[in-house]
Amino acid sequence: MEAAENGDMLRFVQKRGALPEPELKRYFWQLCQAIKYCHSQNICHRDLKCENLLLDKDHKLLLTDFGFSKPMLFDTRGHVSLSQTFCGSAAYAAPEIIQGRPYDPRMHDMWSLGVILYIMSCGHMPFDDSNVKKMLKVQLRNQLRFPSRVSDHLSDHLKNLIRSLIQPDLTKRATMEKVMSHPFFDGYHPSAEARPSSALNPTTSVAQQIFEFFTGGGRPHTSRGTGNRDGDQSDSNRRHSRHHHSEATSRPCDERRQECCSRDPYELRNSSPCAKRCRHHRRKRETGEK
Repeated sequence: MEAAENGDMLRFVQKRGALPEPELKRYFWQLCQAIKYCHSQNICHRDLKCENLLLDKDHKLLLTDFGFSKPMLFDTRGHVSLSQTFCGSAAYAAPEIIQGRPYDPRMHDMWSLGVILYIMSCGHMPFDDSNVKKMLKVQLRNQLRFPSRVSDHLSDHLKNLIRSLIQPDLTKRATMEKVMSHPFFDGYHPSAEARPSSALNPTTSVAQQIFEFFTGGGRPHTSRGTGNRDGDQSDSNRRHSRHHHSEATSRPCDERRQECCSRDPYELRNSSPCAKRCRHHRRKRETGEK
């Protein structure tokens, strides 16, 4: 955290508004390079969001928070084993996760990349996640819209790239290879300063620790929960711990629900513990979950 002198991408966009395309290309290229490297090491992030993208003193992007990451497993035919854990933030989660279906964690990352790109391009959220059931219906209709105040300033290539990532049809959603070769990046030549920070280099201590942990080469000196049926850390244990921590520092959910729901649903905001609990309670009421 000491290296993130310029905060996270969420606060950066809140302060600056929609980013111009040259700057947008630089940040998104760095992010794609980071995720491409993780996927090449058979690691999926599964919690990509603006709060987890930090900026160092030179405004280089740092990818953080691997708490929901997992190593990819493959069957005898070389097909990736599907994940079955609901994780991440609803605003950045792919439709198949919200539907509770087994999912390819790589394609979940690609959807989240599209949401991040939309936020950096437009300055607000693509979907209203205050009602998850309604948000899912909007996502499945595949009628993504861009705000009129910025739509005329976005290039056709940028809009096409965003739509190819925020694509509910898995057979049509862009892969990392298609993103890296997309016309949006035509003519873009990242300089040495624009490349991802050395924190992405597996020879550095923090990244090496993460890499070895997920590949079995070594484990950090921290306690981990027991993995569940698809190789994840126990989400119930993680949520239980976060819930008790937030209870001591936040007002009860009932006291803040009206405040949370009265805001602009597309406003950029942190996925705070209270906001997560509000969404969780709404989802329980909508689905009849006990």
